[in-house]
Amino acid sequence: MHETERGLFLSCFSAPLDALWAGAAPGLQRELEAGGIVSEDGPLDLGRIRFGDVQRSGAIPSICVLYAPRSAPDTTVMLTSSVDGWYTLVHVLATGTPGRHVMVRSVSDGEQLHHLNVWSGREEIRAVLVNQDPKWTFYEKGLPLEFEDVARYQRRLKRERLDRQLLLHYLSAMGWDVGEPRFWETERGARYVEQRFSRRYRGWS
Repeated sequence: MHETERGLFLSCFSAPLDALWAGAAPGLQRELEAGGIVSEDGPLDLGRIRFGDVQRSGAIPSICVLYAPRSAPDTTVMLTSSVDGWYTLVHVLATGTPGRHVMVRSVSDGEQLHHLNVWSGREEIRAVLVNQDPKWTFYEKGLPLEFEDVARYQRRLKRERLDRQLLLHYLSAMGWDVGEPRFWETERGARYVEQRFSRRYRGWS
């Protein structure tokens, strides 16, 4: 599933959901109180977030699900269909709780995109990007981490420097094996977070 979908936008946090949400509470308070985002708990249903769709327009409200995967129950996975990975929310979560957290974005529909972001110690420490828009671009920021295949970044063709398979390898090296069926399951409930647009509050992206 994760290899054939047009878009894969997920983040993994090395903290339980309750601790992660509590750490992000100050950064989420305004949006929750204003109704810019709403959250509710329920059983895990990946279809609820239109998994695999590629939502490119910022005018489309974002929705995500957070859950503790059976394969790594002391961590949290966030899955969304927003092409930016709902970066604003991920950043608030990642900077609110100690630990190493990661976001990957991979689009194989039309113009391609493959992107890695890593946070540690409440700071974003690493970013690597390959993008076709319409020309191929390669970008990196921060020092390479121990799991990265830096030799790939030296290839002449930029489109070969980072792809979905390499991103999935990185996730596995960090403790989240997306190829493991239990990664997509949980023994607990899930939390759904949805962005709301209104005249009073135009949205938080």
